[in-house]
Amino acid sequence: MTKHVALTTLFFILTCSGMIATSMSAEKEFTRNNDPFPNPFEETDEIFPLNHIQRHIPDPIEGFNRVMFAFNDKLYFYSLKPTAKAYKFVVPEPVRKSVNRFFLNLSSPARIINFFFQGKIRKAGISLSRLLINTTIGIAGFFDPAKKHFALEHHSADFAQTIGIYGVGPGFYVVWPFLGPSSIRGTAGTVLDTLLDPLYYVKIKTWKQILIGGYEIMNDTSLRIGEYESLKEMALDPYVSLRNAYFQHRLSIIKKK
Repeated sequence: MTKHVALTTLFFILTCSGMIATSMSAEKEFTRNNDPFPNPFEETDEIFPLNHIQRHIPDPIEGFNRVMFAFNDKLYFYSLKPTAKAYKFVVPEPVRKSVNRFFLNLSSPARIINFFFQGKIRKAGISLSRLLINTTIGIAGFFDPAKKHFALEHHSADFAQTIGIYGVGPGFYVVWPFLGPSSIRGTAGTVLDTLLDPLYYVKIKTWKQILIGGYEIMNDTSLRIGEYESLKEMALDPYVSLRNAYFQHRLSIIKKK
């Protein structure tokens, strides 16, 4: 096996949970900054003004996407969810949250670099400080003293957001098998983020990388059970609802102040 197999595996880790995570995003909205006298020295999240931002994402391969949606849906209900429920029953929530923090800390380099490219120097500094504090005092990131004792909050950033801020549109909507909802921009961003993940460069056998990836996604899913189900219950067409939730979530990230 080669690193290309590992890259595919990490795609699964990073985005398979998208079906669940994006279900929470439908309720989030973004607001514009209407201040007529903005502070010219204030750090903003926007490098280029997105006054003509795309409001809907094209779906020219809807037939393929619906097939992949159905496949991922069955994968969640018949494999991922039962495994995560059994794991949840055995492992206490504080332990599962600590594991989640460990993997979150491990992905810090990608966030730091993305904040830098986005011009968010303050957030890059906060993320770097969190990495140093939580890796040392927080014992490899299992604990979060940066937030508890230094009031350094976690902020998310990824390459799809970065290239979106630079004016690159999402392209069209695509649902990847195992990977979940995405777009052309999102897929490119996932590749770049994966290349900054330290796990990608750890010299271990591929089956061990798959095992680590599977454990991360199972642990994360155990903390989210019920979110995807709620989206499906409220939706007349779960496919359309998930597509809209995904796009609005990504849009809000790019426009977020």
